[in-house]
Amino acid sequence: AATHRPDLSCLWKFMGDACTITHHMAKETFSMEVPKKLLEKSDQESTVLSMIQTLELGARSEQPYPSTALFYPVYQAEASNHIAWTNLATLYLANENIHLAHEAFKMAQRLEPTYVAAWIGQALIAETVGDEDAMDLFRHTTELATHVEGASGYGSLVCAMLQDESKHNTDLYQYSIKQMAAIPAASTGLGKYLDRIKTNATAYNMYGLLLEQQGLFRSAVQAFKSAIDLSNCKEPAKVRMNLARVLCQLKQYDEAMVQYDKIDMPTTFNDLCSLGYACYKSGKYKESYQAYQEASELATGDKEKSHVLTALGMVAYKFGDLDGAKAVLLQSSQLTPASVNGLKSLCALGITLSDSTLTMAVLQELFSHGDTDVDVSHLMTISHCLLENNHKGAKTYIQQCIHKNPIQSSLWKLLSRLLFRNFPESSASAAASCAECAYRLNPLMHNIQNMVTANLLRSTTTDSSKLLKSAVKALHINPDIQENWRNLVKSLDRQCEKENVQCWTDMRDSYNQWMSKTEE
Repeated sequence: AATHRPDLSCLWKFMGDACTITHHMAKETFSMEVPKKLLEKSDQESTVLSMIQTLELGARSEQPYPSTALFYPVYQAEASNHIAWTNLATLYLANENIHLAHEAFKMAQRLEPTYVAAWIGQALIAETVGDEDAMDLFRHTTELATHVEGASGYGSLVCAMLQDESKHNTDLYQYSIKQMAAIPAASTGLGKYLDRIKTNATAYNMYGLLLEQQGLFRSAVQAFKSAIDLSNCKEPAKVRMNLARVLCQLKQYDEAMVQYDKIDMPTTFNDLCSLGYACYKSGKYKESYQAYQEASELATGDKEKSHVLTALGMVAYKFGDLDGAKAVLLQSSQLTPASVNGLKSLCALGITLSDSTLTMAVLQELFSHGDTDVDVSHLMTISHCLLENNHKGAKTYIQQCIHKNPIQSSLWKLLSRLLFRNFPESSASAAASCAECAYRLNPLMHNIQNMVTANLLRSTTTDSSKLLKSAVKALHINPDIQENWRNLVKSLDRQCEKENVQCWTDMRDSYNQWMSKTEE
């Protein structure tokens, strides 16, 4: 067609498009003659391509000099065209001419400050040279418009900074991540990116990591699974590690172990700790102990090693090896800085073993840290009373502490537990009231509503309707805890007995059968 009508430039354009699609064309072919034929035409000819079409042809050329030559007529015609400057800058950037690319992008920004492609180009240059302004530039592109390059670039830089723990205490981190709300902004941008492009496994992985940081674990699971399902996933083992870690957050430990079984043994400190935790929660204590042992060998500092040794002591305690747990926890306490949780565990173990010397020594060490929820001097007195079986003295001292600090929810919870365990008959309603106070002060406290219901059940004077409301509330908060279902059945039993409900017996038996099956 072009042979018969060489005056129709659109035919030459179509021929160039065909050559572009085929990609691999020898240099001696006529595809590179397309820009030349077009440039030989005068501006007055009606068949000359438009400026945008000319720019597109120049951008598709893989040889820099003919491409640059094709841009020049556009600059002569319209020097104020920001798209032309952006395309020229892109060409310079592709050929690693950073300085000229920066100047061309700057000209495009001057002509049109809201043109997002020019800002993305400057962000890419900043990322290439390692400039700290790269994240700010990418964030600005997400504010200007929805663009796939801007969203993916910003998400990548945010994930990189989150992964680099050495930057977490810097002013740059506080500004770029905390003050600018980078995590939700980057996840929103990646969400829009993945609405358009659903074949990028890396983007799905980054999206899952950002969702995990926000506590959106179920959405993160879907993102990680989408990444694994794609055939172009370059590092499926790392994505499975991320998926397993998030499944542990959802308490789906068996599913997490399925993911771990599909990959080789982790080799990094954090991954080994995650594996050890998943094995521990799945009841595989031997595998958990092995994973934590390997993690302790990879620990880079005493702080990390102290935490891992605390976990080893926890696993040893589950084995029933109290002496082994004590030895590991003592080893943890001798490191600097020692794990505060490890010291608390050693203190609790000392109380369990009735070892007053060990308990008081650990409490003295805790006192030097000053990093506990309850004042250590209070713990020392209470522990001493408990070791001497002076439960009444412990109760009196906790009450004195509450009078001094009535808004400390952990003190109310401690008093409730003490009353529940050591004064079950006479103080059941008081224990329930203490647990309710702890719940009002801290509704997020673990399993506190269950303590309220259990204490109310022990009291024979508790109003049955109040008891039932408490049981229902505890079940709504933690429906996955078997004890809450049992307390609900007991509460219904007392309520139906009061109201003389005849059909309740059959319903209760059905409930008990169902709970027995779920326990199996």
